[in-house]
Amino acid sequence: MKKILLFLFVALSFSACKKGDKDVTPQNPADVVAGRYKLSSFSLQQGSQRISLPSNGVSLNGQAVLDKSSQEGYISLTLTVNNNEIFNDVELEVRKTSEAYGLFDGNDQYADVDGNNIIFSLSGTDDNNQQVALSFVGKK
Repeated sequence: MKKILLFLFVALSFSACKKGDKDVTPQNPADVVAGRYKLSSFSLQQGSQRISLPSNGVSLNGQAVLDKSSQEGYISLTLTVNNNEIFNDVELEVRKTSEAYGLFDGNDQYADVDGNNIIFSLSGTDDNNQQVALSFVGKK
């Protein structure tokens, strides 16, 4: 009986061990998301005015640049659309989410990034109490 228990104990010990976890979270998540993302869509709405690109013969030439910040775990976002700078050096925190990474300002999440794609969405009100919404999608 002791031999059977010993055998079961050894067998269970080996079956419970893993070789290692291949999905290792990097020490600085900004390393994963940093880079240049070419925009495939862009939308900006302020009050009743709306711009969506590409549309009506107007092409979209834009990029979102995510540079690692001097503060670990943060990136600096610069957004340019058709030679117009929309954002310049906006600091956002990079946090691991369930499937990818999120870009946060405090508790507000503005983007999902997986290192190859970015989906950004921001909405709120401006100083004149008009609704403002900005969104874009890009790929490295």
